[in-house]
Amino acid sequence: MNTITMPPLPRRATIGELYNPAMKMTDQAEADVYFARLVEHHVMVDPKLTREEAESIQRQNLGYYAGYYDVETRERVERLFVCAHPVFGPIATRGQPTAEEAFRLGQVFGGAMKPSKSKQATTELQAALERGSQGVD
Repeated sequence: MNTITMPPLPRRATIGELYNPAMKMTDQAEADVYFARLVEHHVMVDPKLTREEAESIQRQNLGYYAGYYDVETRERVERLFVCAHPVFGPIATRGQPTAEEAFRLGQVFGGAMKPSKSKQATTELQAALERGSQGVD
């Protein structure tokens, strides 16, 4: 039996240092060990979080970061790390958004960040996500 060992991640790490290795992984066992390291790192830098919260955040981060890669990489990362893009949803069920869909979802999501428009933008974002692969307005 092969045991995969990885050192803990450094306390101070860039986003690229944290997620670039995951984008190259193809082995489930390696991905499982790396995910555990990401979660441990997150709890170390933010001890207020529970393990469950750190796992959820790391899955969202991995899904988001994979969205900057090609379709093959995004599909593999979502499968290996059981994650999905937090705005576009899982590629396996929603597919890759068109440029227009990605732009519109970005506008809606960005609007949700503004306090004065947060309720309306959140409603629009939820509606856009529910439409999923059917496209967005």
